[in-house]
Order: sequence, then structure tokens, then C-alpha cells
Amino acid sequence: MTVRTLSLCFTVVLSGAARCQFYPDQDATWCIHNNSSPDGFDYVLQMSSTPDTVIAGVNYQRISAQYPFWGPEFFVRSSAEGLGYMYFADGERLTGDIGAAVGDTVHDVTVLSDIESCGMGMIPYEISIVVDSIVSLSNAGVSVIRFYVHTPCYTSGNFLPDTFFWQAGMGTAHGPLLILSAGLSHYDLRCAMVHDTCQFNWLHWPDESPGGPPCCAPLSNSLNESLAHVPLHVSPNPASAQVTVETVGSFASAYLLLLDATGRGVLFERTSAATTVLELGSLCAGLYSLRLMTDEGCVAAQRLVVQH
Repeated sequence: MTVRTLSLCFTVVLSGAARCQFYPDQDATWCIHNNSSPDGFDYVLQMSSTPDTVIAGVNYQRISAQYPFWGPEFFVRSSAEGLGYMYFADGERLTGDIGAAVGDTVHDVTVLSDIESCGMGMIPYEISIVVDSIVSLSNAGVSVIRFYVHTPCYTSGNFLPDTFFWQAGMGTAHGPLLILSAGLSHYDLRCAMVHDTCQFNWLHWPDESPGGPPCCAPLSNSLNESLAHVPLHVSPNPASAQVTVETVGSFASAYLLLLDATGRGVLFERTSAATTVLELGSLCAGLYSLRLMTDEGCVAAQRLVVQH
């Protein structure tokens, strides 16, 4: 059973380390899904097992990655006060603060963003971040501390608080730094492993609690296309009242998730059948993305048009 409670900074110990450590100390992986691609890609970020980079006399952890819009590696560190930092070409920048309290505004936090209303492109950008809540999540013998946050650019409109967070000992919802995009982030964390322990698992929806078997393994190629292991067919398309989802492939159980054009989850269902009927009557007309993830980690996606 998942337990979700409010937590205090100075009273919690997380996986043998103080709760005020922002990034993992070593040996971590993050699996991030790209919702903006019709094909769907998983980007795997892998942290080294030892502090292997010294810059200006400071030890940093190296995170290997391969994003289509940015570089192949990141250099991060944690401070004793719970601050997270990343090294950029122009020097070190703040990426988060797990020493903050609920309601605090943390200024000059670097995010990757394309929020047009804030005048940004898809570049590292310093912005103020507000801490909404601090929660403790416990599941399968693993406990984590998570800071749900928002930026003032999301004070109205399409904001899903669970999309953006800092987590003690794990970093951010997107690994090294938060990734914001118009409406919602197109890049969703699916799994994070630290020292072979699951710190975040998208399959534990809706709170994405920790625990369970390994769900994000290091890859020799950090850009891994994980789609099309389970072909997915939807009909009719366009649809109105309901749609039939058919899968071709063998799996014991899977999750079906319907996302709207902003990336917000609007329908979620667990299934073990090759054919599933989804009711669409409560949805607004528009373009949606239907995604299926099996318990084995296979992912499939299909676009769906809803019209009434």
C-alpha cells in the first residue's frame, strides 16, 4: 500500500542518506519518455558510479545522455544545504532546493524550457520556482521525499502539478534539471533507479510511488527507441462515443493512458485483454495520444482524433 504524508526536512532519512541531498551520490539511471514524438522515444540518462569530474576544484557527478536538442552529458553536484547545481559553460547554476519549505519561492532556478508566454526558447533559462507541497511516499519498503513545484508562468491554464518535482536523492522529474514546455512538459519521467532501488515508477499511477523491480536499466546506447514492441490499433479513428483498442503481441498486463494535446493525462485504465473499449463521451473534441505500456516495459502509441 502506498503511504503519502507531509514530511519535514530535518526528521527524515532517505535510503541511508540525509534527506537534504539533492542528487544521487552515484550509480543512477533515469528513463524519460518523449510525448511530443508520434513514434515515442525513451531517453536514458546514466550517472557514473564515482565522482569522476573535477571542475575548478569542485567534484561533479557526470550524467551521460543523448538528447536531440542538447548535449551528450551533464555535470551535477549537491550541497550540504540541499541545493542542486549543474555546471554550464558560463559557470555553475542552481537547479533545485530541497531545503525549501512549502510556499517558498526559489529564485534563479535553471530549467530547460520553450514556454512561449515567458518569452523563452528551448534553452537553459533561469526562473522562479514555487514549492507547492512536500510529501513522503512509501511503497514496497522504499521511502522517498518529493517536492512538488510550479513556476508562476503556470498560475492559470494547463498546469498539472505532479508533472514537475524535485526529489531528495534523485534530482528532478527529468533527471538533471526540470524540462518545461508550452502547456505541459513533453518529457515524462517513466522510471528512476538509484543503487538498484526504484525511486520512481510511472506504472504506480497516479502518484508514481517508488519500489518494485528494476524498471530502468543502463543502456550502451543512451538513445533507445522502445516503441513498436506491441503494435497498437484504434478504431474508429476519428471516434466519438467510444473507441476499441486492439494490441498485437503477448503481455500479461498493461496500462492504457490517453493524453490530450498539452500532454495531460485524461483517461487511464489497466488492461490484460487484447481488445479494450474506452468510453470517450466526457472528452472534448480534439487530438489525443493513446499510449500503452506493458509491465515488461514495452511501449506503443497511436494518435486519436475525438469528434462529437
